Amino acid sequence: MDQFLHYFAWGETGWGDELFFGAVVTVQIAFTSYAFGLALGLIGAGARLSHSRLVSLPAFAFSIIFRGLPELLIISLIYFGGSLAIRALLAPFGIQRYVEFNPFLSGVLALGLVIGAYVTELFRGAILAVSPGQGDAARALGLGWLQSFFLIILPQAFRIALPGLANLWMTNLKNTALLSVIGLTDMVRVAYLGAASTRSPLPFFTAVAVGYLILTYISQLGLVRLEVYANRGTTESVPKAGQG
Repeated sequence: MDQFLHYFAWGETGWGDELFFGAVVTVQIAFTSYAFGLALGLIGAGARLSHSRLVSLPAFAFSIIFRGLPELLIISLIYFGGSLAIRALLAPFGIQRYVEFNPFLSGVLALGLVIGAYVTELFRGAILAVSPGQGDAARALGLGWLQSFFLIILPQAFRIALPGLANLWMTNLKNTALLSVIGLTDMVRVAYLGAASTRSPLPFFTAVAVGYLILTYISQLGLVRLEVYANRGTTESVPKAGQG
């Protein structure tokens, strides 16, 4: 037991601080990519609902492509493709050396695009589920189109889409582990480095598993509070923390 705890000492003698900062990176990438995906998905949902095929078809293609490709493949394409794009931009200036694309930015873009594709369909369905009479009533009260959408339609659509959005958050949190393959120093990457250094993989991967379970539990508590807030003023029941 003492040897097990020795691996997670703080400072030069252990890997405790590295795992802690790896967890911080995991949370940062999860929040940043999810926020980017939400914004992208809201724009995509609006485009999907457009009556113009020039607007709706690109949004439909975006949704199909990024929901159909594996996340690991998207991460690799953006990471290595970004490096090639930077090299192409530098070539006219006579710079031919390889430039590594930032792993954090690659992760935000890759996971955000995937989340955005799913959120596009979630918001599209949720907006369609809101009664058309809500918009008509808002316009009858003198509200403009944007005011009707952001003050009347979107809050109701958000409540309808919330269970799906919660599942996407949990999925995105777990998908951050995939970014270790491009060198991002998240919890999984630190566990690999620690396991290789000490030749004892089990303690490190057990610690990472516990870390993800803690983050999942904290997320569940936050999502339950968010659901309570979203359902205020309605008669819908809200599940307690720990329920499915």
